[in-house]
Amino acid sequence: MAQTGFFGDIIFEVSADLVKTWESLRSKRKAVYASHELAGGKSKLEFTGVELNELSFNVRLDARWVSPREESDKIQAALEDGEPRVLAIGGKPLGEYVLQDITEQTKYTDSQGRALASRLTLNFKEYN
Repeated sequence: MAQTGFFGDIIFEVSADLVKTWESLRSKRKAVYASHELAGGKSKLEFTGVELNELSFNVRLDARWVSPREESDKIQAALEDGEPRVLAIGGKPLGEYVLQDITEQTKYTDSQGRALASRLTLNFKEYN
């Protein structure tokens, strides 16, 4: 089994028998500038720092390997507890992050309406 990352106690991994990993990693970094108005001229910008890093990625949950409902519930609980956790991607710890929001899309269901496959989009913000 190969661990592809983690968020606290939520492990992302992949093997011949299990697929619970991330995909489509997006990272957002932003510089912050103050604008100073000048009489009779153009404003001047002053670099004041950088905003906290934001990351997002998708997680595919497929009933062939995991229980989509159970795994989704674990991730929802991480959002609801609001605690910062260490986020690691590809074996590299990135620091402490909070889970800001989750978008869940159920792709397929069985005849009783239980999710067979779903995709979660997780959005994280650096905790400082």
